Amino acid sequence: MNTQPHRIFSFTFPLRALTQCGLIGFLVAILGGCALLESTVDLPVRAVKAVLPGGLETEPVDPIDLQEDMLRFADNFVLSTSKAAEKLTRDGQPIKRFELLTIKVALASDVYGLATGSNALANLVGLTVLASGARSRVQDYWFPKVYGISADPMLQSLEEREKEIWTIARRVLKPEMLDELKEAIDKWRKTSGDPQGDLEAFASNSLVSDVTKGFSKSKSSSLPSSVFALLDIDPLAGLDPATRELTETRLFAERALFMGQRMPQLIEWQMELLALQSAAMPQVSQAVDGGTKIANASERISIILDRFPGLISQEREKIMASLRSESDSLMKLSREVGLSLEAGQKMAGLHQSGPRDRHDVTTAQRGF
Repeated sequence: MNTQPHRIFSFTFPLRALTQCGLIGFLVAILGGCALLESTVDLPVRAVKAVLPGGLETEPVDPIDLQEDMLRFADNFVLSTSKAAEKLTRDGQPIKRFELLTIKVALASDVYGLATGSNALANLVGLTVLASGARSRVQDYWFPKVYGISADPMLQSLEEREKEIWTIARRVLKPEMLDELKEAIDKWRKTSGDPQGDLEAFASNSLVSDVTKGFSKSKSSSLPSSVFALLDIDPLAGLDPATRELTETRLFAERALFMGQRMPQLIEWQMELLALQSAAMPQVSQAVDGGTKIANASERISIILDRFPGLISQEREKIMASLRSESDSLMKLSREVGLSLEAGQKMAGLHQSGPRDRHDVTTAQRGF
């Protein structure tokens, strides 16, 4: 009796011990895996750091943090410029809905497109050029020649966004890269012409292409010290396939979530703009005018049909009243017509009997 519990205890103790040891080993494995995962995700940071040591503050370049900064910048850009666009006027009147939507779509679609690219370093260069170029166009053309003082909120908004993106660029790019980028923007500003009323020229990818094409084709642009070399550098190059796929998946997920939350508003603007553009087409305008005329004619016919019974009743009463008022004259006229017809019949009878009477008279005379 005393040995059985002892055997049970001696049998269960190793199970508990093994269970505890297994749990401890499992926790150690999890913690080790987390550390491995964290170090794996940090590999792209070290890879990019080998290409770009940092800007003035010599901070390492983390593509994940850089992407978050640019997505935040894109939100600020679209929100502030959209509000400023609603204050634009022409000749003292708010701009038309078509014009407002064209500006909003141009600003939002191009900024979101640049901010969600797969290359964070190229996105930074593109957004910096876009913000500076858009501010220059408003300052040089849209403010003085088109919208006047009503474009002041737009100019202030773009100036703030330009400062914001250059602050991000200074944390990442080297001083010589910043100088090269400023030189390219200044050259484009001096040589580019006015948009000539092109509403999409507020912001566009073509603007970025116009700024970078001259410098990107130069010999110096192929050097690592050139800012335009970043357009062709893959920040994740040199990583093993597993690490690269893990990091790309994380970056893509953040971009997809960002665009998924903002796409409904952009689609709504684009659909409304498409409807306005379709309505302005000559064929559609003619069809709408024809439909409007048909609708107006149908409405008039419907009104006439509604009034038709009343009109018939009114006209019948007028006819009966006229007949009653003219009944005496009609009776007198009828009698006169009857007398005239009777007299005519008598005259016709005399005319028919006339020749026979004359013949009888002649015969009588001869007999006499």
